[in-house]
Amino acid sequence: MPTRCPATDTIQVDDTDLELQCVEWSEDPDGRHAGDHHVPLSPAMGGEHTWPNTNPLPDDAA
Repeated sequence: MPTRCPATDTIQVDDTDLELQCVEWSEDPDGRHAGDHHVPLSPAMGGEHTWPNTNPLPDDAA
């Protein structure tokens, strides 16, 4: 069963912290995936937000 990536990042919106959770899903039980973490945002919020994936699933396992 697919697992959602648990990685989060915080951005500031109008002086308020907003916690974002990566939208990637994978078959890895820990939700690991290849590539950077990302969350699509509206253009008014700066468009897609990405941050480095420090524990990626190896490319050959993706």
